[in-house]
Amino acid sequence: MKKLILSLSLVAISFVGVQAQCTPDFTVSVPGLYPTPSTFACAEQGVNLTGAVLTIKNFNTAGPGGSYTIDSLIIDSVSNVPCGISYAIKYPNNRALLNNEAACINFTGVTADPAGQYQMKVYGKVYGTPDIPLGIEGNSKDLSSIGSLNSPPLDFRYWLRVKAAGGTCAALDTATGSSANKISSCNTTVGISNVNTSIQGITIFPNPAQSNVTLSFDADLSENYSLMITNLIGSVVYSGEVSVSAGDNQVKLDVSSFAKGNYIITLKHLDKITAIRFVVQ
Repeated sequence: MKKLILSLSLVAISFVGVQAQCTPDFTVSVPGLYPTPSTFACAEQGVNLTGAVLTIKNFNTAGPGGSYTIDSLIIDSVSNVPCGISYAIKYPNNRALLNNEAACINFTGVTADPAGQYQMKVYGKVYGTPDIPLGIEGNSKDLSSIGSLNSPPLDFRYWLRVKAAGGTCAALDTATGSSANKISSCNTTVGISNVNTSIQGITIFPNPAQSNVTLSFDADLSENYSLMITNLIGSVVYSGEVSVSAGDNQVKLDVSSFAKGNYIITLKHLDKITAIRFVVQ
């Protein structure tokens, strides 16, 4: 494993992995979100939600006719989750979700949000060969927008329903743009929830690289993040922990002994995940 050369504000210590207590449904074969939304666990106001495990089956290919082979998927966040409900993501072998692999998201907590249905959006970064165009490659996107590139489209829409205390869960309305969809009191804007994304503006340069790269980003809070570097077949070539300061951060990496190829750097703290891909030439 490669030793990292870090800026003065960052110190490398032992790797810490945090995973959700859930198991994906490995029986599913078609990319998408499982189980069927109408059978997903229903949260009851004032009662701790349990058994709400969402399986994500990664894409095999994207685009009409499968013109892009999917290398990997890194899940960033889930938006419009009812207030009080938290989620945590479990990757297979604590690494990025590779082609055709499955991960799970475990939803737990107590909500007082109004009864009804909340259409959530799962955001992630997808990497393909060749690079997927239209601003999709390596950028955080609603998985539904990526699924819509396929022919026929893959439906990555999903809902979490809330029922009144002692009540029953209403039938799910999956019509596009349904007026039954509610907005969580914790998510008042469309897009990635800031509750679960505390790093912005992540860049890496030079890219491609030969000997050294610098990872640059802005953080909302001072926190310890796990830092992991994997190649595109999922092998971990470095794992460690960095202390991230609120504001601008720079991490300098010595990649001179890395084999030529594509790599993914993942920064993770609890359910806060961000990632970026770089190339060693």
